[in-house]
Order: sequence, then C-alpha cells, then structure tokens
Amino acid sequence: MNISHPNGPMRGVERESCFIVRDDAGVELGQGSLSVKSMMDVLPERPLNFIMQLDAHPAAMDMLFGALMIRARAMHQRRGSTPARIVVPCALTDTFKHDYFLSMGFDDSDGEELFRFVMPERLREMPPPLGTGVVPVPMRTQNETDQLVSRMDRYTGEQWSGSRFESILNTPHFMALAVYSGSELCGEIVVSGQGPDAMIEALYTLPNWRRQGVAMALLSQALHALALREVQYLYGRTIRRNARALSFVSRMGFEWVMTREILLGKDLNRGAGKPEPSAASSLETVFSR
Repeated sequence: MNISHPNGPMRGVERESCFIVRDDAGVELGQGSLSVKSMMDVLPERPLNFIMQLDAHPAAMDMLFGALMIRARAMHQRRGSTPARIVVPCALTDTFKHDYFLSMGFDDSDGEELFRFVMPERLREMPPPLGTGVVPVPMRTQNETDQLVSRMDRYTGEQWSGSRFESILNTPHFMALAVYSGSELCGEIVVSGQGPDAMIEALYTLPNWRRQGVAMALLSQALHALALREVQYLYGRTIRRNARALSFVSRMGFEWVMTREILLGKDLNRGAGKPEPSAASSLETVFSR
C-alpha cells in the first residue's frame, strides 16, 4: 500500500490536508481529509476544531489515521497553544468507525442533538431590550446576503456556504430577523421549513449583548410569525459541548428528541486552560433542572 496527496483539493479541503491510500495495483482503498474551524464564539474554552473525515477499507484505516493525526499535530503546532480538539463525525449506525476511534483514544461524549418546541395555544410575548428593535435582516444585495452567511458560519460553529444557504432560502418558512440598537447588530435568528415543521438554522447573540434577552426576543418574534403560518413544531439543534445553547433551549421549553450524529473527539493540549465540564453529563444536568 502507498499513501499520497490527491492532485487537488477534496471537498473544499486543501490538498496538503487530504490523503489517498492505494494498494500495489493502484486500487484506491480509502481517503481522508482534515479541515480546521475556529469556534471561539461558540466554544471559547477549546475553540480550535480539526474536523477529520476518513472513509477507508479496514486494511487502510491505520495508515490514513496516522497521516491525518500527524497533519493535525503539525497544523496545531503552527497555531501556538490554542486548546484544540479533533472531531470525527460518525453516524449512529456506523459501529465500525465508532469502535475504531474509541480504540485509538477518542471518546464519544459529544454529538449533535435535536430539540423540538411544540407550539402552544397562546404564545408569550418577549420584547427586545430597551432601546433596541427587531427587524428583518437586510438581504437586498449579494454582499448583504454573503455577510449574513459569514456571520452564521462564525456564530453557529457550523460550516455554512452559499449553496447551503440557498437550499434554506427557498423554503416556505424562511425568515431572517435581527435585533439592532441603532446601527449596532445585537443578534440574529434564521429559520427555514415547510408545512407543520420549521427549523432554527441559526440563533446567536453577539458577545456585547449576551444575557440581555436578545435571543429570547428573536425566538419570540419568530414563533409568532410561524404561528400565523400554522407551524406546529419548531426544531433546533446544537452540539452537546455547547452548554450555553443547551441551557437556553431548556429554559425556553424545548424537549430533547434525539442524537442526530455522534461527534467522536480527542482533545489536544489536554490540561491547558480551564478544564471543560463533562460533555456526557451536559444534557442530564440541563434537563434535570
């Protein structure tokens, strides 16, 4: 077997962070890639995330895994002492990948969680902070739309792109609302969906306005608009490590539905900075209040 970089980027990842394993006859046995995302606004205690994608025949797993880990440590070293985590998305049904990475020292304490808000007969009004107002997010030009997508990418911790945004923009329940104080942006909510179901694609408050009711006001406005469209359920998702988001959905009356995806993880710089709370216990802590 031999391992090499591809001729060009794969799935938008630079070729130097992509690897392909082939047998001696040139038959491809697997490929892997490593992308990096800073989540300082979502997970400040361990903000640097290296997203590892690995799809390979069992015979090629060790070679690909070793190359990706070496690449991750080299990329991390160039970024100084920023606490980091290697994350491997894993379907709930992929027991081979789950067991393999656990045997390599990863843990399965994180995941993407799905929550649901059942529309009540009467909604409570939650106004924005004094001196602010809720308005539609301006998307009159491509530049304004691109700026919204960029903010969603930064403040949700998810990978957003123009094509992904276009897919939700065309849904019947799409709306994008913002709270402003004069010309200062305080927070935004983006919702999509159709029929009886809607999904929160993004909901965030900018750092200077947190803990002042901005997110609650945005959610309230969105719920009132969705009620007029006869939406019955509003869904939201967050990763288990995002304790602030878990606490918010609990306070607002969302109910946990399911784990959509396991996020296998391994910390880099273990012990640097303030230790994180156990991600495995986050849901139990929040929803037992």
